[in-house]
This record gives sequence, structure tokens and C-alpha cells, in this order.
Amino acid sequence: MDSFLTGLAKDFHGTLIDPAHADYDAARAIWNGAIDRRPSAVARVRSASDVVTVLRRSQAAGRHVCVRGGGHSASGHSCIDDAVVIDLGGLREVTVNAHRAIARVDGGALWSDVDRVTGAHGLATTGGLISHTGVGGLTLGGGIGWLMRKHGLAVDNLVGAEVVLADGRVVRASSDENPDLFWHCAVAAAILASSRSSTSACIPCATCSPAWSCTRRRAPARCSASSASRRRWRPTS
Repeated sequence: MDSFLTGLAKDFHGTLIDPAHADYDAARAIWNGAIDRRPSAVARVRSASDVVTVLRRSQAAGRHVCVRGGGHSASGHSCIDDAVVIDLGGLREVTVNAHRAIARVDGGALWSDVDRVTGAHGLATTGGLISHTGVGGLTLGGGIGWLMRKHGLAVDNLVGAEVVLADGRVVRASSDENPDLFWHCAVAAAILASSRSSTSACIPCATCSPAWSCTRRRAPARCSASSASRRRWRPTS
């Protein structure tokens, strides 16, 4: 490792993978096989504090950073040459408040993670057409899904997000907290920050098939980093 990565490793609790690591090629690979880029390192984070550490140290060292949630970006924004990739793939927890019909989703979760947990409660939200798409990137990009004609895009169901800003601050964004940031998450999030968690609304879905019973929204593609989101759910009738 170079001196920057050696210093970063002292305060980082996840896994750092540099070009000399045996897992480097697998770690830098993304869904679009036409993208073949070589980041300076892949930082597989274990918590929001790891995200903050990578952002602050990278900024101080003048290093470029990109964020990977599901790695499904067709244009390859989640893997950039010579940048440090903040890989949220280890943060995939989904929790549901069935009474409030709200789902909280970590930044590295895939739609299959959301469907599995929300479906157990008979709930759903607009999510991806493909189960291995990342929740955050799809949501911040608008998010088309099976339920969108009746319940709107994934981003229309976004209730709030916990966001790590580029300067390392962790903030909440919703219609009541930092509403300007929340608006950007809903309209132009892909260039602002990365979502550590998000919250989405859900709808009762007794008639939906388990394969696409839930959907939710998430965070930005080209931003700092965040791991969970929440959404609202509405009755299907």
C-alpha cells in the first residue's frame, strides 16, 4: 500500500483493497462489463464512521472518491480510475416499521433485500424491475418499478435519508430536516452526497407476488456516502 492507504488503514475498520491485493479485480468489477476502470483502492466500509474516515482523509490528501451501492450504474459512476471507491456493499440491513408502513434501508442494500423483508409484512414500495439493482442509486435516479403507475417512482416514496456530506458531516434530510438537501436527494442527488441510509413509504400488498412485492427509495450515486433510507407505503385500493 502507498503512504495514503497505510495512514487510512489506521482508522479504518473495514477492508482496504489496493491493486496489489488478490481480490482487486473482483472488487473493482461492476455490473456493466464494458467498464474496465482501475481505482487506487476499494474501501469496503462497515459503518458510517468508516465512510466519514475515507471522505475526510481523501479530501485532505486531494484524492478523488466515488461511491458504490449496488454497482449497477450503466455509465460506471461507481468505479472511477485512480479514485478511492467507497463500497457500501456490506451495509445491506433492511428494517420495517409495519405499523407506520415505513422501511429503513442501508446504502448497500439491493432491491431483493427490500422485497424479502417488506414482503414478510405484506408491504411493498416502488422499486427496481431487476432484483440485483442497488436501492440507493435507483431511487436517487428516479426509480421505475412495477408499482409506479399507481404509486409513483421510487423517489416519490422517499421519506428521508441519513447522508454523509462531502466534508464528512452526517446529517438527516427530510421535509422537516435540511429540506433543501432532501429536495436535492429527490431531484438531483446523484451529484451531491452519498446516502448512508434512507426511509421509504410502503403499501399493503396482499396481491403482489413475492418476486416484486416491495419497493423503496435510496441515495445518490456520485456523492459522499450514506447507508439507509426510509419510505412511505400506501394502500393499494
